[in-house]
Amino acid sequence: MQRINIIKGDDKTITVTFKDADGVVIDITGYTVFFTAKSNVNLADDEAEISKTITDHTDLTQGETQIILTNLETNINVGKYFWDLQIKDGSDRISAY
Repeated sequence: MQRINIIKGDDKTITVTFKDADGVVIDITGYTVFFTAKSNVNLADDEAEISKTITDHTDLTQGETQIILTNLETNINVGKYFWDLQIKDGSDRISAY
């Protein structure tokens, strides 16, 4: 899992490009992206310190979206957090990414 560094109370934009197992970009038209950051990997998603649902994407056909975290959202206790991305396609299939 890639490391993401965020300074407490700062705005942060994370750009993600979705690709399949062969490295081919996925068209994310109609997709929803879910992002969570948790202090404990065993917490339920609704207990995450940061939780975002993204439906407006930067470039649909090139599989690109941005997770925009505001300074209010990153104003949490300093520490290590476990982050997770899930995508829901147009057929409502959810998968981890």
